[in-house]
Amino acid sequence: MSRFEKRRVITGAGSGIGAATAKRFASEGASVVLNGRDRGKLDRRPSSEPGRFACRLSR
Repeated sequence: MSRFEKRRVITGAGSGIGAATAKRFASEGASVVLNGRDRGKLDRRPSSEPGRFACRLSR
């Protein structure tokens, strides 16, 4: 797998399918950017997840 194939942007990563997808990709070595409507849910995700990046796109 090339380095470009190991990057993912996950929408709805605060819960449900989005959270599970983000966890799965991270466990397989991908770098993931988490996106969701509820910042609190994203902040409660374990910061120890490998490959996790967080950024604020709006207020």
